[in-house]
Amino acid sequence: MATNNIPAGAPAAENPYSDFETSVLSAAERKAAKIEEETRRLCKAARDEILSGVTSAGVAEHRSRVRAETRRAAAAARQDNRRRLLKYRDELVNGLFAEAAENLSAFADSPAYKDYLERTLRPLAEKAAKGCTVLVREKDLALAPVIQAILPGAQLCADASIRIGGARVVIKRVLFDETLDDALRTGRGAFLAECGLRVDEKGGEAK
Repeated sequence: MATNNIPAGAPAAENPYSDFETSVLSAAERKAAKIEEETRRLCKAARDEILSGVTSAGVAEHRSRVRAETRRAAAAARQDNRRRLLKYRDELVNGLFAEAAENLSAFADSPAYKDYLERTLRPLAEKAAKGCTVLVREKDLALAPVIQAILPGAQLCADASIRIGGARVVIKRVLFDETLDDALRTGRGAFLAECGLRVDEKGGEAK
């Protein structure tokens, strides 16, 4: 059988299709360049068409709408922030004064409470000389002898709205609130006014 042995170092035969490949590649490159150019032209035409419909009045209207929407969003954010700050403030103050209420309740059940009640009612003795009504917790009705020794002729009544202690004294239709409940409420209001935990209208913490 015949064999085609190529001696080492012999030059390789030229590719008969090299000219054809070069021609095809050149044509492909020209076609690609043409497509790219046409694409750029169409994109520019589309962009010009879009921009031609955007007038200065349209731009101004769009900007105005965006500004209005931004203001509304900012106002809503401020209100939400204010609500969250108020909630946090109330939780903080509620926790603080819940502990204070427990301490006052414990005090109202201690031996020192009777002396406190005497000191509180004594300044009213002159005003109540012609009689008065004293409202106290139901359990404090047992202190009637102590109270009537300071306010002779006082009529004692139980008042369920007094939860912590102290007394309300009615003299000639004038109410003197000397309860620990009222002292706690007053203390809470003073604390909020002075502690710097106020929340301003813009939704920030007031300084």
